[in-house]
Amino acid sequence: MKEKIKKAIGMTFGIILPFILFPAYIYFYCKDYHAFILENDFLSGLIGFVLIIFGLIFIILADIAMQIYVNQNPLNSLNLLANKTKILVTNGIYRYFHHPLSIGYFLFYFGFSFALNSKIASLISFGTFIFMIYYAKKYEEKELLSDFGDEYLTYKKEKFWIRYF
Repeated sequence: MKEKIKKAIGMTFGIILPFILFPAYIYFYCKDYHAFILENDFLSGLIGFVLIIFGLIFIILADIAMQIYVNQNPLNSLNLLANKTKILVTNGIYRYFHHPLSIGYFLFYFGFSFALNSKIASLISFGTFIFMIYYAKKYEEKELLSDFGDEYLTYKKEKFWIRYF
């Protein structure tokens, strides 16, 4: 029973925070600022919708790969903090992208800012992406290198075609 409660709390933070609370913050913060990305609201909304869909696809594919190969759910924030993986995931979407969750969240939030047609929202989204890159470089990559060593270095050099700046 305790494990189910822990999983429910982890999923709540892993889903509600990035998909509900943060977009709501962007919406309420930016709704009164009239700095438009595009003059045409329909086109901006359409571009936003497409980016949101692609972002969700990346997030879902990363989640599926983690569940299939290491039986962990990246959307369950408490589970990831408590359990380190023993296997470096290099299959699925991880075969092509180094940090598909970061890319997915960037596309999702940037699409949301296009849907709002707000330059302020796009700056917040871009700032969030820069923070995610910084976090991935500073903490995750050090941890992956210490956990997997040469296997991770080989993966980092050969197995993905989207690199950070």
